[in-house]
Order: sequence, then C-alpha cells, then structure tokens
Amino acid sequence: MNTKILMVVLMIFVFNCLKAEENNIEISSVSVQAINELKQDIENLKVENADLKNKVSNLKKDYKKGGVILFLFGAFCALWAQNTKRNPWAWFFLGAIFSIITVLFLLKMNSEDIDNGRFSS
Repeated sequence: MNTKILMVVLMIFVFNCLKAEENNIEISSVSVQAINELKQDIENLKVENADLKNKVSNLKKDYKKGGVILFLFGAFCALWAQNTKRNPWAWFFLGAIFSIITVLFLLKMNSEDIDNGRFSS
C-alpha cells in the first residue's frame, strides 16, 4: 500500500514538473518576444532622440542669426535717430523689437524731413 501511495505521489510530482516545464517554455518564448519588442522600441526612441537634438541645435543657430538681425535693425534706427537729433535709445529698442515696421516708419519720417527742408540729405 505504501508503494502504491508513493507511486501516485511520484506520478503527481512528475506530472506537475512536466506542466511547469511547459509553462516555462511558453513564458520564455513570450518573454523573448516581449524583450525583442522592447529592444526595438528603445532603438526607435534613440533615433527620435537624435532627431530632436538635431532640431534643437538648428533652432539655436536660427535664433542666434535672428538676434544679430534684430540688433542690426536697432543699430540702424539708433544711428538715424542720432543723426536727426532724436532719442537714439528709444529708436534702438523700437528698431530691435518691431524691426521692419520701425524701419519703414523711419524711412517715411526721413522722407518727410527731406521734403520739408529740415535736412539736406
């Protein structure tokens, strides 16, 4: 009787071990697939990160160029204001902030000054 009980317990044990091994094989294949998908996602994120870094670098360059251009607009307006005995600081900031609009307004004012005979050139 002990032998029969021992045989039944041994069979149950072996059966459970085989089931566990089948589950491990299924889990490991699913895990390998999930790991591969995660690796692919990481590679995609690395590429996206590199693209974003490149875009940020280009934006920094564009802003530097824009800053120089705005400064030149301001300097031009300040020089004109100084030559026409107007406030150069006010015109510098107007030129730097409103750039093209201020320069167009400045050219109109200069034309009116010349037409009225205020300045010869």
